[in-house]
Amino acid sequence: MIDATFGNLLLTLPGASFPQWHRQNQRLAYVSTDGRLMRYDLSNNSIAQIASAVPNGYTSLDWHIGEGRNEFVYSNVYGLWKYDNNTATHTQLTFNRHIVVNPNGNYIDAYPRWSPSGNSILFERNYLNNQIGLATIRHDGGRFRPLNRVNNTQNYIRTDGNMDW
Repeated sequence: MIDATFGNLLLTLPGASFPQWHRQNQRLAYVSTDGRLMRYDLSNNSIAQIASAVPNGYTSLDWHIGEGRNEFVYSNVYGLWKYDNNTATHTQLTFNRHIVVNPNGNYIDAYPRWSPSGNSILFERNYLNNQIGLATIRHDGGRFRPLNRVNNTQNYIRTDGNMDW
């Protein structure tokens, strides 16, 4: 991480992936090289583990701060999760039906993105029958709503988190 004003190197995290910086609270969430979900706090130069490593790792992170909330949403092989920085609690929002977790499964949710209001989360749903779709879910895990579902037999369609409201 580099100070854009002065060009000074502030932090080096070799091998860190999926970094998400939030300048309002001066924190960086990322996935460590050994697969743990971590948080770096620039205000006191501290690093804290948020979640242990899981099979197949984490796919992405996204912050939301506002209306008294300080949360980020992330995904792993088990589904979409919300982490509350104020209470240090994890809440599972979706439950993946993937072969790794459920032998009868047929999809995995990934790449969550907060809506500007913080009331909803947009994410990619990958089906094992070569289909892909976008869906939303309320921030509290209620009201799942599929937006679309298309054939992806050639694996041409991927958001890899490159989507926004």
